[in-house]
Amino acid sequence: MSGDKIIICPGAYYNEHVEQQNIFGEVNVYPPKDGERGGQTVSSVQLIDCSEDEDLEAEDVAEADFEAAADFKADAAADFEADADFKADAAADFKNAADFKAAAGDDERKVEKDAAAGNSRKETGWGRKSEYLFALDENFYIKDEVKTRKQAELFRTFLKQNGLAELPTSASRNSPLNIAIFSFLDHWKEYGVIPRKRMVGVNTIFRFLTDDCQIGIDTIGKTFNNVFNKNLPNEDSDMEKLVDAFFEENMCRMKD
Repeated sequence: MSGDKIIICPGAYYNEHVEQQNIFGEVNVYPPKDGERGGQTVSSVQLIDCSEDEDLEAEDVAEADFEAAADFKADAAADFEADADFKADAAADFKNAADFKAAAGDDERKVEKDAAAGNSRKETGWGRKSEYLFALDENFYIKDEVKTRKQAELFRTFLKQNGLAELPTSASRNSPLNIAIFSFLDHWKEYGVIPRKRMVGVNTIFRFLTDDCQIGIDTIGKTFNNVFNKNLPNEDSDMEKLVDAFFEENMCRMKD
């Protein structure tokens, strides 16, 4: 029975010799004599198999290690998920910052471009450039401010002299204002104020009336264009005579 562990328990009897050291010192248990009940009464011992205790202890340790490993894996998984979320958020923030920077760059370039161009041109419809009735370049995109002011003043003077100053823009082919401006257009070409062969757009004429001559608006540019892009105003011989006389009187001012 060597290899067994002795634990002191009151009232225990053993019929076999055991010698073991414990916290109480050395305990001796002797085998029984013939015909006797058995052995020497000691402070009483209990035999426990050491190998069984060791197995139980090993199982407890293994179970604790397994639980610790499971907890470690769970924590690692949580950390990994948190790290993935952090990376996703960081990527989203980076993309938003890149988009913002790109948009800001586009806006800045547009502002610089517009500032450089000043009032020399405008954008209309599908990105097309606006033409000016009186321009400095051959494409008519750069407005001649001096000539525009002078010719606008002359046209307003003509309207005042003939009682037409209060007329607003309209899409009527019989409007004296429309008949007058188209007659002025022919005379400007005749006097070389604008190129003779130039095809002036209807929208260009409308902008001259509203922007430069500050004439009241009673119709929109699109309607004005739809009417006069296909048909000229009706002929009016009296209006034509008035315009002829005005140009002859102001010939020097027309060419300056």
